[in-house]
Amino acid sequence: MYVIVGIDPGTTIAIAAVDLKGRLVGSWSGRDEGKASTLVHMRRFGMPCLFAADVARAPDTVAKLSASCNTRLFTPPRDMTQAEKLELAKDKPHANEHELDAIAAALRAYHHHENKFRLIDREMAEQGLEARADEVKKLAINGLSVHQSLLLFAQKEEAKAGAPAAATSHAESKRNLAELSAELISLANSNIELRKALERLEREKAELEARVRELERSISIRLRRDNEIRHRDRTIASLREQLTRHWRKKEKKPAAKSEPRKDLPASKSEARKDLKALGEKQKSVDLDTLVDTYRHG
Repeated sequence: MYVIVGIDPGTTIAIAAVDLKGRLVGSWSGRDEGKASTLVHMRRFGMPCLFAADVARAPDTVAKLSASCNTRLFTPPRDMTQAEKLELAKDKPHANEHELDAIAAALRAYHHHENKFRLIDREMAEQGLEARADEVKKLAINGLSVHQSLLLFAQKEEAKAGAPAAATSHAESKRNLAELSAELISLANSNIELRKALERLEREKAELEARVRELERSISIRLRRDNEIRHRDRTIASLREQLTRHWRKKEKKPAAKSEPRKDLPASKSEARKDLKALGEKQKSVDLDTLVDTYRHG
């Protein structure tokens, strides 16, 4: 049975296997396990036809396991969030968070190919070969279209059913078919790798453009603030200069001191005393005339 294997590497490594119908076959995790031990546990679940990680840039451990099994590696276009992992694996049994991540990675890879798998299931069921659908799905996982996968499967079956009388021709045709198939798969794989590289470059470009926009916004805010500070400093300097000129003019023009009139009393109380004294000395003086004289000096 072919399986998609999700891997969560680390001090505690976890693997999870999903069959080509999206059903969880099993999961396992172990601490300080080597590559050989991990492969042994992995093959208990089936024959790996695709490895999967939950991050866009596959860890070295996952890449090495994939290479050692000569099996393709799937990575999502961006790192999976914890919410996405929980949504995918929430109903699947797991012993720890590492196994949950591995299950989510395997299911994410399955869903990436799910439409192809359904078409293959339907075509193979129509031919009465649904039991062998996984063989075609494996071809599709390696980069072929559904049509190419079905055609290649049919050609292989025809080659197996060739007449014994044409053994030499059959062997040659089989060899040519194998070479063409290998070349086709190689080209398909190269195409997929180039597309993934292009997607990675586009993500990096988008990140750089976002950083440039952020820097431009920051520089614009800083320049605006600097302009406001310069305008404030100029205003303060102008006001200080005006204030200095104002005080200098005041210093040049001292205020004139007013001297009190000697013929007037210093206060109202003294004036009343003078009037009283004058009234006592000159009883016959007309009071209205005296007041009028006092008022007009």
